[in-house]
Amino acid sequence: MLLIAMVISLLSKKSCNAQDVGNGLDKIFRTYIDSGFSGAAIVVKDDKIVLQKGYGYANEEKKIANTGKTLFNVASIGKQFTAVTVLKLEEKGLLNTKDYITKYTGKLGGMKDSATIEHLLMHTSGLFVEGGPLDYSSRDKYIESVRNTPLESKPGEKHRYSNAGYTLMAAIVEIVTNQPFEDILYEMIFQPSGMKNTGYPWEERIQKDLLATGYNKQDVPQPVQQNIWGTRGPGHNVTNTEDMLQWYKVFWTHDKLISQKIKEKILQDHIPGKETFSLNKVTSAGGKKLFVKGGGRPDFESQTIYWPEEKLFLFFCINSDKDLRRLIYRDIVAFIDKQGK
Repeated sequence: MLLIAMVISLLSKKSCNAQDVGNGLDKIFRTYIDSGFSGAAIVVKDDKIVLQKGYGYANEEKKIANTGKTLFNVASIGKQFTAVTVLKLEEKGLLNTKDYITKYTGKLGGMKDSATIEHLLMHTSGLFVEGGPLDYSSRDKYIESVRNTPLESKPGEKHRYSNAGYTLMAAIVEIVTNQPFEDILYEMIFQPSGMKNTGYPWEERIQKDLLATGYNKQDVPQPVQQNIWGTRGPGHNVTNTEDMLQWYKVFWTHDKLISQKIKEKILQDHIPGKETFSLNKVTSAGGKKLFVKGGGRPDFESQTIYWPEEKLFLFFCINSDKDLRRLIYRDIVAFIDKQGK
């Protein structure tokens, strides 16, 4: 009887802690409302939703409230979808991440020809001088502009986060599949995951009335992302908390859509302290292991965090650019570090 009582007590404590986590994180988000925070969040603890909530307005002028259905541009978080798509195409035998990029693009010239797809995934290709001129208007013009720009460093020698590298991966995906990049994302990731409202804002299937308005630092509403070819690959997808719950299930649980081999490759800490395969692998000040990925634009901010030992997943998004993401992230990580002590 004593053992049963102890088990019941532990189970009750676990449930209480999960709700405490939800309440505590909700409090953190509400703390930043006076600083201009508006957005949405979802928190999953032990496979149960402990917080799913909208804050502030999706459109300030029309007083449309943010909800779990509101669509936010999550910027670089979309790199996760690109990386998984490339690795799934590798499993299908349509490409190999060890392949030289030139197998698909044609010669790039000189040392550039030694860069591989894996280098792009690791941000180590060295192909892109920071701020260098690239033509994002079409796939062919983009590849040609990569060919004509100077090499920054020897492929594989240096890590530097590069949006341009993920754009080049989108080009490779289109070349090997002979389909538009957004169609491949939908076919391989969003549709089988049940992510009904995730995609690019210009796609016909996206419900335009669900799109949040993004605001810049001066609180000026910004236009919806235009259909520019070069936005494909490095992010700029729109999604909501409902769909990110589905992404959590697909990527962080035992869902079969993404193989264990792909997950292990993405989760490996290839270059300690550096983002590779669209995830940062970090350890908090309290010694907890985290997998994190953020996104930022002049009108939106977003963040995903997963604590594997806690079985805790968090996603939040902000429809403004007030540099609140890092502050909220800091407070969240510190709060979770204190749990269970």
